[in-house]
This record gives sequence, structure tokens and C-alpha cells, in this order.
Amino acid sequence: ARACVAGLLRAQPKSAAALAMSGTLLLDATLRTQPPGATDPEPLAEAERRIEQAIKLASTSSQVWREYAFYLEQTGRFGEAAAAFNSALQLNPSNLDAVAGYGRLLLLQGPSDKGRQLAEEALRRSLSAPAWYHEATAFDALRTHAYNRALSEAEALVSGDAEMASVIGTVAASRLGYQDVLNRYIAQLLEVTRFR
Repeated sequence: ARACVAGLLRAQPKSAAALAMSGTLLLDATLRTQPPGATDPEPLAEAERRIEQAIKLASTSSQVWREYAFYLEQTGRFGEAAAAFNSALQLNPSNLDAVAGYGRLLLLQGPSDKGRQLAEEALRRSLSAPAWYHEATAFDALRTHAYNRALSEAEALVSGDAEMASVIGTVAASRLGYQDVLNRYIAQLLEVTRFR
């Protein structure tokens, strides 16, 4: 994805969508490769600069605002992220990534009827939902003790976020007493260094 976006930027340096995506991809790479609490601030600042430049180039682009919302969420600026998701949805109510992202943001912060509605709407309306759309519904199922649904959602999530899917699967399988499923998820969980 990074190579594709970089190629697009070489061909179209003023592409707001490509700038915004390059910012969130830089953020993702930084957060995945650097240890928590010791993150180099410069890549994060560069990611924000790219997204802010994208907003200046296309302030009415729902896609750009969605990318900005993802950036804000990942950097812990949840109130600003909610506002950015709202902007993305006002500009294009059919932006399913914004619908799913906003639902996830709300549900990961705590119980939220609106978050549940948005997360379920994104899954219902998507012809082929990306794996990450299942994160919010998996977490919500776990929170509401719907452990069989949590396992089902974790299975759908695993290709997009194996770490979160393993955590949810481990807890749900443990609560249900499904030892074989529990053993499988614990093995996946232990592949993540910080859990090991």
C-alpha cells in the first residue's frame, strides 16, 4: 500500500487523497515498529503535516477527513477524531469506512448505542466488509457477554488485526469453556512479543 501511494504521489504530488493516505500509512508504520512510550515524534508530526496539507487541498473530501479522523484516533485525540468522523459523514453519508471507524471509536471508549448502530450499519451495508469492520462488534459482543458472537466476530477480524482478534477470542473461549479454541487463540496471542 505504501509503494502504491508513493507512486501515486510521484505522478500526482497534489493528490489530497494520496497525501492523506500517506500520512496514515506513515503513522501506522511508526506505531507498529516503535516501542510504546518511546515513539519518535518526528514521523508522527510528518504524518500530521501531510494530512493537514491534504485538508487544505481538498477541504470538502470525505475521504481526507476520514483519514484525519483515523490519525487523531490513533494519537489519542478522541474528541477531535469524533469531530473529524462527523465531518467525513456530513460530506458523504455513504462513506462506510467513516461509518465503521466512528462506530469503532465510540465502542472502544465504552458502551455506546450510537457506536453499536454505526458498526452494525457498516457491516450490513458493505458488500465485502474489510476485516477491521468487525473489531467494534467483536469488542461489543465481548462486553455484553455474547461470547459466541464475540468468537464469530474475532474469526472475521483475525486477518485484519490478529492481535485484537486473539485477545477477544481468548477471553470469549475461556468464558465459554471451549478449551480447544482457547488453546488456539492463546498460541496466537503468545506470538505477540509483549503478551509473551
